Amino acid sequence: MALKLSLAFEAVVQGLHANLPPQPLVSSGSKRFNVIIDAIKSAGHSAHSDSLVRRRTFDSASWHVEPCQTLEEDDISLYPGSFDVRVISPFFVVAHGGPWQLPLKIPNGSYEGKDAVREALAAIATKVNWAASERNSFCVFIGRSGGRFSLEEQKRIAMLVCRFEAAIDMLPQTRRTGRHVILSNCHDSESLKEAPSMDAIYKLIQDAETEFALSELMNDKPTLTPAPFGHIGRHYRFKVVFPRYTHHHMIGFRQRSGTVSADEAVAWALFILDFVNYAIDPSTDPMAGEATLDYLRGRGIRVPQV
Repeated sequence: MALKLSLAFEAVVQGLHANLPPQPLVSSGSKRFNVIIDAIKSAGHSAHSDSLVRRRTFDSASWHVEPCQTLEEDDISLYPGSFDVRVISPFFVVAHGGPWQLPLKIPNGSYEGKDAVREALAAIATKVNWAASERNSFCVFIGRSGGRFSLEEQKRIAMLVCRFEAAIDMLPQTRRTGRHVILSNCHDSESLKEAPSMDAIYKLIQDAETEFALSELMNDKPTLTPAPFGHIGRHYRFKVVFPRYTHHHMIGFRQRSGTVSADEAVAWALFILDFVNYAIDPSTDPMAGEATLDYLRGRGIRVPQV
């Protein structure tokens, strides 16, 4: 069965592009997103800022623009009128190794989601100056197209996430500093951090009897404040967020630091796609081999270049 994925870009809009006529930048209310929505539409893609549409539509074919609530005083003082934004791609359906397609039929024939990402981000860059700060993440959401991962598949993904966390953290794309370090599933989740060994962590994962129990295990941080993402905020700060705390039964991979580069985003998404396909392949042993990036590369996983 094919997978579906969606890419979420977090960034700070610092002002209108220098090539545009000078005008005030709307920095509050939903109208502030119009410049980004119009840019995406100018590239030939659907876009909106209605969160209800996004949440009610299981396979959205539109780009979605919303606040990401990471803006801090230093951004505001440096760029007066700036605002933060999260730009979320459509849900792309991806057969193993195939093109990224929309779940809906495209009248004009062929469609490649990777090109759509490049077109949308290039169009945005012609309208605004925007950049990812150290507070921002780039997130890849992955799920089953037209369904959901089984509990066993989620457990296999969870075990590989814990097993390769240290190796993936060696990639420069994942590094953050100071208080903006993202939370470790293994070492910061209240349910796992006291486990004496990785084998004990694997045992706890294997013993989870429901999807809810597994999500609680991997994303357990009841005392984390503030909660910048509403009711799921304290759980959403983890490197990998399991389906109990995401929309549409998807797993969110948030290890990567923020980027507004389409090439960087696509390369990271391909890595996560390969990682998940390897994890859920019943013919593979998630505990085999060394927990290194070279081992992943040897399994055909497209690990980004250092």
